[in-house]
Amino acid sequence: MKSSKYNFRWKSVDAGLAEMGMLDSGVVFNNDTVGWKLHRRLLKSGLQGQAFLNKVAVISCRQADKLRNKFVPSEEHATPNMEIDVAKWFKLFSLDTIGIIAFDKDFGALDEGETHEMTKGVVDMFKAWKHFLLTPFIVWKYLMWNASSSHIAKLAHFRNIERSIIQAARNKLHTAKSNRKIANAALMDDLEEDESADLNNFPCRLVLFQEQALRCGEMNRGYEQNNINGASAAKPSMQSAACTTSSDARMTSLTHTTVSPSAVHGTSKMAPTQTALSEDDLCQSIREMIMGGTDTTSNLLAFIFFYLAKFPLEAAKVRNEIISIVPSSFEDPEFLSRITIDKQMPRTEAFIKEVSRLHSAVPLILRHASEDDIVGGHLIPKGTNIVLNCAASAVDPEAVTEPWLFSPDRWQDSSPSSELSKAVYPFGYGARNCPGQYVAMIEMKSVLARILPHISIHLRELGDELETEFDIVNHPKHDTLVLKISALCTH
Repeated sequence: MKSSKYNFRWKSVDAGLAEMGMLDSGVVFNNDTVGWKLHRRLLKSGLQGQAFLNKVAVISCRQADKLRNKFVPSEEHATPNMEIDVAKWFKLFSLDTIGIIAFDKDFGALDEGETHEMTKGVVDMFKAWKHFLLTPFIVWKYLMWNASSSHIAKLAHFRNIERSIIQAARNKLHTAKSNRKIANAALMDDLEEDESADLNNFPCRLVLFQEQALRCGEMNRGYEQNNINGASAAKPSMQSAACTTSSDARMTSLTHTTVSPSAVHGTSKMAPTQTALSEDDLCQSIREMIMGGTDTTSNLLAFIFFYLAKFPLEAAKVRNEIISIVPSSFEDPEFLSRITIDKQMPRTEAFIKEVSRLHSAVPLILRHASEDDIVGGHLIPKGTNIVLNCAASAVDPEAVTEPWLFSPDRWQDSSPSSELSKAVYPFGYGARNCPGQYVAMIEMKSVLARILPHISIHLRELGDELETEFDIVNHPKHDTLVLKISALCTH
């Protein structure tokens, strides 16, 4: 799956993607190689850097404290063994958290609950994805058109929300440029130097990248036109007068890929996706940030809490580790180190990995072979659809000892090169792996660090088993998981 021969997803859902306005756009479903690389680089650029990860940890902990108050309003007045639908609350938590992290906007879902506009929008979006991507074309197109029309109307409403986020970012940038009397490039440099800047969020970065990509595109089209006309102009370089700042260099590296247009399109004509981001592209990036940062993380958190309830001795080990090594203040540099850097909370991380092994958020990876290949002596012809069953490999007895046994200890001494690590990949694999996996891990560790020392968790009924469903992602059955939660005395 690391091979470039398997960078394409299945093409059998193109009609559904086109109906939703998502064909060859964004990262998740994009099959346009050049456009996909651009979108992925833009997405990753907004999810990297230690300063950014520190920001993620602080915001996640602040929101986790807010969530803890929903679980147990106060230690003195808390109801013992209160039945709480953790699946619902984690979805609301994840939505608000990604809103603040990516957009500097608290959607207010934890306060307003499932009636919040953004919450309903995310639910509607997943229903539309399931309808158009999992239902056969002839069914949704001709036999269920009334339902299809309803989904399209809800998608249009959510698209308006996305456009409002983009327009708000554009207005903020316009005001900043007017007040500071500086150009896009200098403003980009300011953002790089000041991680806490009001403009340093995902929508503002997208808009800046779009504007600078258009400018770089105009430079290259001018160069191409000069070549067509026989002019002897030099190709603009990153050191030219038109492109002199470090942010221009970053933009050039983001928008000008090493894939030649002729290799992708069979022609020497400049591919427009190399240097252009449309408004629909920006909307798709916003959508994927919200959807990707909400459902998978919230479902994994629900699974984690179920296993904390089912295995109280393991839960006690995680709780004791947190109490012993994690400072109480989430502004403390030591706390940020524990939360954001891998291997700093070994017992907690092992617990998360073991839950992810048994209940991956995305248990199937779908790929399309773009070239003939030989794998294990078998010919994989070009055009073959491939299913990588992550759930099956994670319980393969050849790679995992006693695969159905829940045992976080198996991860204590595992290395990235071990057979166990190779068999388990909850965040995907290869070039299309999840670009937000570090953000997700920080959110999960933050929730455990801020909530678990204050509560005990129990199954609703002794012997309860975790029931899940898989459509677009793996989630609790009926999106509901009720557990009993009590406050622990921390005095």
